[in-house]
Amino acid sequence: MGRSKKNKAANAVNEKERRFVVAFMGECVGNGAAAARAAGYATKSARITAAKLLTKPNIKAAIMAAVMADPNILKRDELQRFWSAIALGKLEVDPIRIRASELLGKSQAVFTDVVKSGVTDDLLELLGSLPVPPPPTANK
Repeated sequence: MGRSKKNKAANAVNEKERRFVVAFMGECVGNGAAAARAAGYATKSARITAAKLLTKPNIKAAIMAAVMADPNILKRDELQRFWSAIALGKLEVDPIRIRASELLGKSQAVFTDVVKSGVTDDLLELLGSLPVPPPPTANK
C-alpha cells in the first residue's frame, strides 16, 4: 500500500513544476526557458532548468496529460502522420501550417532528447594514461 502512494508521489508535480507545465503548454508556446522563468525558477539558469525539467518523467506525463485532455490539440502521432505525409510528398501545405505544427510539437516536448555523454569515461581513461608526478618535496 505504501509503495503505490510512493509511486503516485513520484509521478506528481509540485506547484512550481505545475506552473512550468502550464506556461510551457500555454503562454510560452514550448519555450522551456521562458516557461521556467514564468514558473518562478531562476532567470540565470532558466535554460538549464528547463532542459532538466523536460527530461523528468513526471513533467513529461503532465505535458502529455494536458495534451490528451484537449481534443483541439493534435497528438504526437497525429503530428508525426502530418509530417510524414509532407515528407513523402502526399501532402502540400503552406509554410505557416508547417511552422504551426513545429510549434505545437515543441510545446508538447516532441523534440526533446536525452543525450548521454561518455566524457567522464574518456576523461578517466585519459587521466589513467598520464604519468604520475613524484610527490613534492618539503624544503627545510
